[in-house]
Amino acid sequence: MRLTIAAVLALLLASGCSDDSPGALSSSVWPSEVTIGHHTETDTPVGFGGPMMLINAADHDVTIDDVELVEGDGLSLMGWTLRDVGAGMATGVQEPFPPSDARPKGSNVVRPTVARNDDGALRGETELVIGVSADTPGRTTGSGIRITYTDEGTRHTITFPLTVVLCVPRDSNPDGCR
Repeated sequence: MRLTIAAVLALLLASGCSDDSPGALSSSVWPSEVTIGHHTETDTPVGFGGPMMLINAADHDVTIDDVELVEGDGLSLMGWTLRDVGAGMATGVQEPFPPSDARPKGSNVVRPTVARNDDGALRGETELVIGVSADTPGRTTGSGIRITYTDEGTRHTITFPLTVVLCVPRDSNPDGCR
Protein backbone atom coordinates (compact mmCIF):
# COMPACT_ATOMS: atom_id res chain seq x y z
CA MET A 1 0.00 0.00 0.00
CA ARG A 2 2.81 2.45 0.88
CA LEU A 3 4.53 1.62 -2.40
CA THR A 4 1.32 2.38 -4.35
CA ILE A 5 0.85 5.76 -2.63
CA ALA A 6 4.52 6.62 -3.21
CA ALA A 7 4.22 5.67 -6.90
CA VAL A 8 1.07 7.79 -7.34
CA LEU A 9 2.73 10.77 -5.63
CA ALA A 10 5.83 10.40 -7.82
CA LEU A 11 3.66 10.28 -10.94
CA LEU A 12 1.72 13.39 -9.89
CA LEU A 13 4.91 15.29 -9.12
CA ALA A 14 6.50 14.29 -12.42
CA SER A 15 3.43 15.33 -14.40
CA GLY A 16 3.46 18.75 -12.73
CA CYS A 17 7.09 19.33 -13.72
CA SER A 18 6.51 19.19 -17.47
CA ASP A 19 7.11 22.35 -19.50
CA ASP A 20 3.94 21.77 -21.50
CA SER A 21 0.63 20.43 -20.26
CA PRO A 22 -2.41 19.37 -22.29
CA GLY A 23 -5.21 21.83 -22.76
CA ALA A 24 -7.30 23.45 -25.47
CA LEU A 25 -4.50 25.42 -27.18
CA SER A 26 -2.13 23.94 -29.69
CA SER A 27 0.43 25.43 -32.01
CA SER A 28 -0.03 26.06 -35.68
CA VAL A 29 0.84 23.66 -38.45
CA TRP A 30 4.14 25.46 -39.14
CA PRO A 31 7.32 23.37 -39.08
CA SER A 32 8.34 22.20 -35.62
CA GLU A 33 11.28 24.63 -35.41
CA VAL A 34 11.43 28.06 -37.03
CA THR A 35 14.17 30.71 -36.93
CA ILE A 36 13.41 34.35 -37.72
CA GLY A 37 16.18 36.97 -37.80
CA HIS A 38 16.05 40.75 -38.07
CA HIS A 39 18.53 43.64 -38.05
CA THR A 40 17.80 46.47 -35.63
CA GLU A 41 19.33 48.80 -33.04
CA THR A 42 19.67 48.25 -29.28
CA ASP A 43 16.58 48.95 -27.16
CA THR A 44 14.31 49.08 -30.24
CA PRO A 45 11.18 46.93 -29.76
CA VAL A 46 10.71 44.49 -32.65
CA GLY A 47 7.61 42.29 -32.96
CA PHE A 48 7.77 38.63 -33.95
CA GLY A 49 4.64 36.66 -34.82
CA GLY A 50 3.94 34.45 -37.82
CA PRO A 51 4.62 30.93 -36.59
CA MET A 52 2.89 31.66 -33.28
CA MET A 53 -0.66 31.09 -34.43
CA LEU A 54 -2.86 29.90 -31.59
CA ILE A 55 -5.35 27.12 -32.32
CA ASN A 56 -8.15 26.65 -29.79
CA ALA A 57 -9.56 23.17 -30.43
CA ALA A 58 -12.16 23.46 -27.65
CA ASP A 59 -15.75 24.67 -27.82
CA HIS A 60 -15.04 27.43 -25.26
CA ASP A 61 -12.73 30.42 -24.85
CA VAL A 62 -9.31 30.23 -23.17
CA THR A 63 -7.38 33.14 -21.66
CA ILE A 64 -3.69 33.87 -22.12
CA ASP A 65 -2.17 34.65 -18.70
CA ASP A 66 1.53 35.07 -19.38
CA VAL A 67 4.16 34.86 -22.10
CA GLU A 68 7.86 34.22 -21.44
CA LEU A 69 10.98 34.20 -23.56
CA VAL A 70 12.84 30.87 -23.21
CA GLU A 71 16.62 31.05 -22.88
CA GLY A 72 17.04 34.65 -24.00
CA ASP A 73 20.71 35.47 -24.63
CA GLY A 74 20.94 39.25 -24.85
CA LEU A 75 17.21 39.70 -25.57
CA SER A 76 14.58 41.29 -23.37
CA LEU A 77 10.86 40.59 -23.70
CA MET A 78 9.22 44.02 -23.96
CA GLY A 79 5.66 42.72 -24.06
CA TRP A 80 3.17 40.71 -26.06
CA THR A 81 -0.16 41.17 -27.77
CA LEU A 82 -2.70 39.23 -29.82
CA ARG A 83 -3.80 39.94 -33.40
CA ASP A 84 -6.91 38.57 -35.06
CA VAL A 85 -5.92 37.48 -38.55
CA GLY A 86 -9.01 35.49 -39.57
CA ALA A 87 -8.52 34.61 -43.22
CA GLY A 88 -5.70 37.17 -43.46
CA MET A 89 -2.00 36.58 -43.24
CA ALA A 90 0.16 36.44 -40.16
CA THR A 91 3.43 38.33 -40.32
CA GLY A 92 6.89 37.26 -39.23
CA VAL A 93 8.61 40.51 -38.19
CA GLN A 94 6.67 43.60 -37.17
CA GLU A 95 8.46 46.86 -36.55
CA PRO A 96 7.50 48.90 -34.66
CA PHE A 97 6.03 46.87 -31.82
CA PRO A 98 3.17 46.70 -30.98
CA PRO A 99 1.58 46.46 -34.43
CA SER A 100 -1.10 49.02 -35.19
CA ASP A 101 -3.75 46.33 -35.74
CA ALA A 102 -3.12 44.55 -32.43
CA ARG A 103 -5.95 43.93 -30.00
CA PRO A 104 -6.33 46.43 -27.16
CA LYS A 105 -4.15 45.72 -24.11
CA GLY A 106 -5.79 43.13 -21.88
CA SER A 107 -7.75 41.43 -24.69
CA ASN A 108 -6.27 38.01 -23.98
CA VAL A 109 -9.10 35.63 -24.91
CA VAL A 110 -8.60 33.06 -27.69
CA ARG A 111 -11.95 31.98 -29.08
CA PRO A 112 -12.61 28.50 -30.49
CA THR A 113 -10.92 28.03 -33.86
CA VAL A 114 -13.26 27.35 -36.76
CA ALA A 115 -11.14 28.09 -39.86
CA ARG A 116 -9.67 25.07 -41.62
CA ASN A 117 -6.90 24.54 -44.17
CA ASP A 118 -7.62 22.86 -47.50
CA ASP A 119 -6.77 19.49 -45.90
CA GLY A 120 -9.34 20.05 -43.13
CA ALA A 121 -6.86 20.81 -40.33
CA LEU A 122 -7.71 23.66 -37.99
CA ARG A 123 -5.93 26.90 -38.91
CA GLY A 124 -5.01 29.51 -36.32
CA GLU A 125 -6.98 32.75 -36.42
CA THR A 126 -5.22 34.45 -33.51
CA GLU A 127 -1.58 35.44 -33.78
CA LEU A 128 0.62 35.92 -30.74
CA VAL A 129 3.07 38.77 -31.33
CA ILE A 130 5.96 39.19 -28.90
CA GLY A 131 8.00 42.36 -28.62
CA VAL A 132 11.71 41.88 -27.96
CA SER A 133 14.73 44.17 -27.95
CA ALA A 134 18.47 43.56 -28.10
CA ASP A 135 20.26 44.51 -24.90
CA THR A 136 23.70 44.79 -26.50
CA PRO A 137 25.31 45.05 -29.95
CA GLY A 138 25.97 41.79 -31.80
CA ARG A 139 23.81 38.72 -32.39
CA THR A 140 21.21 38.09 -29.67
CA THR A 141 18.85 35.12 -29.51
CA GLY A 142 15.95 33.47 -27.74
CA SER A 143 15.13 29.79 -28.24
CA GLY A 144 11.40 29.63 -27.63
CA ILE A 145 8.22 31.24 -26.35
CA ARG A 146 6.31 29.74 -23.42
CA ILE A 147 2.63 30.61 -23.05
CA THR A 148 0.66 30.09 -19.84
CA TYR A 149 -3.11 30.09 -20.24
CA THR A 150 -6.29 29.22 -18.39
CA ASP A 151 -8.73 26.68 -19.81
CA GLU A 152 -11.91 26.23 -17.75
CA GLY A 153 -10.17 27.21 -14.50
CA THR A 154 -7.04 25.08 -15.05
CA ARG A 155 -3.65 26.59 -15.98
CA HIS A 156 -1.71 25.05 -18.87
CA THR A 157 1.45 25.84 -20.81
CA ILE A 158 2.50 25.49 -24.43
CA THR A 159 5.94 26.26 -25.85
CA PHE A 160 6.68 27.38 -29.39
CA PRO A 161 10.18 26.34 -30.56
CA LEU A 162 10.67 29.68 -32.32
CA THR A 163 14.25 30.94 -32.40
CA VAL A 164 14.29 34.74 -32.47
CA VAL A 165 17.49 36.46 -33.61
CA LEU A 166 18.21 40.19 -33.47
CA CYS A 167 21.40 41.60 -34.97
CA VAL A 168 22.77 44.99 -33.95
CA PRO A 169 23.66 47.27 -35.66
CA ARG A 170 20.99 47.41 -38.34
CA ASP A 171 23.59 47.43 -41.15
CA SER A 172 25.54 44.38 -39.90
CA ASN A 173 26.21 41.25 -41.96
CA PRO A 174 22.82 40.02 -43.30
CA ASP A 175 23.98 36.37 -43.50
CA GLY A 176 24.80 36.29 -39.79
CA CYS A 177 21.27 37.16 -38.71
CA ARG A 178 19.50 33.84 -39.26
